Amino acid sequence: MFEAKVADFGLAKFAPEGMTHLSTRVTGTMGYVAPEYALYGQLTDRSDVYSFGVVLLELLSGKKALDMGDENQPLVADWAWSLVKNEKALDVIEDGMPELGSPDVMEKYVLIAVLCSHPELQCRPSMDQVVKMLETDISIPSIPDRPIPIVARIDEIERSIRIIILVIRWEGQVQGLQ
Repeated sequence: MFEAKVADFGLAKFAPEGMTHLSTRVTGTMGYVAPEYALYGQLTDRSDVYSFGVVLLELLSGKKALDMGDENQPLVADWAWSLVKNEKALDVIEDGMPELGSPDVMEKYVLIAVLCSHPELQCRPSMDQVVKMLETDISIPSIPDRPIPIVARIDEIERSIRIIILVIRWEGQVQGLQ
């Protein structure tokens, strides 16, 4: 059994008032820190939203934030997103979880967690929006597509490169028509 780490929360509150992001040396537990912080040292108000989403996924699924034993999807956020995109959101919920809520409520929590743990910060809700989604019957926005996982297999990277090349060629053809 493991316990979710909450020590990474609140890091963004140390940014000076009015700053949209802060560049700093990265500290924190891998799997919990937002990609923009882990990769570029940029800390935003939505960095904590990412961490919240990961912890919520851990609590719902019983899985660790980062499982290097899982070659395909070591990040719980990638694993949960793939289930949600395949319309299997309730499969995220740990078998035998005590005191389950109704399926609708549990699915709502999974969708919120996946939305919060989106790797692109502009796709994450604000913490105020998260609280409103949790406390009210406000509808959960559709879950945006994700870029290739941070820990990607070579075939995923090659596929992404082929798509980029096709888009560049298509844009070149469109510009040639103008």
